[in-house]
Amino acid sequence: MSPYDNTSERSMTQKKTSPLSSIHVRLTRWMAAIIMVTFTVIGVIALLGIRANARANLSLDHRAELTNTRTEIERQINQILDDLRRLATSSAAREFAGQTITVASTELESAQQRLLGEFVSLAQQNPRSYLELRYVTRSGSVWTRVTAYDGIETFTDVSLNELSLDETLLASLQQPSGSAIIGHIVFRRDETGTRTVPPEPMFRFSAPVSSPNDVTNIPGVVQIDVNAQPILNLINAAPLELAGVRGRRLMLVNSLGQIIADSQMPEDTYPRRGVAGESSSFSIHQPDIDQVLRHRVTEVLTVESGGRVFSGTRMAMTGAPSMPWWLLVIDDAEVTLGAADARGVFALFIFIAAGAVISLATRSVLARALQPLVSATSLAQQ
Repeated sequence: MSPYDNTSERSMTQKKTSPLSSIHVRLTRWMAAIIMVTFTVIGVIALLGIRANARANLSLDHRAELTNTRTEIERQINQILDDLRRLATSSAAREFAGQTITVASTELESAQQRLLGEFVSLAQQNPRSYLELRYVTRSGSVWTRVTAYDGIETFTDVSLNELSLDETLLASLQQPSGSAIIGHIVFRRDETGTRTVPPEPMFRFSAPVSSPNDVTNIPGVVQIDVNAQPILNLINAAPLELAGVRGRRLMLVNSLGQIIADSQMPEDTYPRRGVAGESSSFSIHQPDIDQVLRHRVTEVLTVESGGRVFSGTRMAMTGAPSMPWWLLVIDDAEVTLGAADARGVFALFIFIAAGAVISLATRSVLARALQPLVSATSLAQQ
């Protein structure tokens, strides 16, 4: 027999056994691929799940931070509004308001003294907080005033049209009797009308006063200028490591886009500077967040932008010209979500590695399991 005959015989044998061998190879490869894809999908799901869980926890954390701070801000504001409403609806305030529009009134002076007594009492009850109390006519003339900057002083003279352009006065006159509003931040001025240095910011509160016999007739308003620092310091003086999160930042922004409180840079806020400028412009310092807020009316929660993740709540009160305010909490995304991302990537790697190991083991097991069948088939075909 020639060598060519042996070669031909071996070739025929290989051809006869190749179909089963081919099925064996394809089967093990398919099993390995299915295992790898399955474990990779599980890894991706784990990655997304870990990140989603981290975002959910961060959302709860942000909401709690915002709720706690907002609650305290509103508590302080509402306490002042309650005091002002009681003052505006008191008999002393309404009687004085009525006397200011009475021709040739003989009771004006006594009514003024009763109102001064109410002003002084309220200033004494709130030292270093209620800094100036006044009655203002519809035309903006200040008629009866108490100051408590450096001790209590009373003034009974009329300052004509002093506050004729005051936004808080104008907004308050549009409100019904029994209401009260918070206005824009104002600054203390000395007797010459010059703003004091350093700036001393105050929130101006205002409430309409009705005449004694007609609640729809509003001759003027009572106003209280309140030291702004206790409210602003809820944010400005907040710990830099808020809630144990490195780099967390709280900010308060008014309706004019001015940063009025900032836990990281309080010295650059509008109240500290005393003038509006680039340093306190929210749109200049936080343009990406500003764009998001322009399209929201209630709140934002854990929005990622520019390497940061932030949440905010919109604070509004009826008739308040300085509102809405936005109270914001801002985190570094790498700090708050970076660890979760790392855990997710690690989980993905573990699942891929496990899939690779299991697929190799499966191929080995299948090879051993199918080997007798392959051998038997080969013998049968010889």
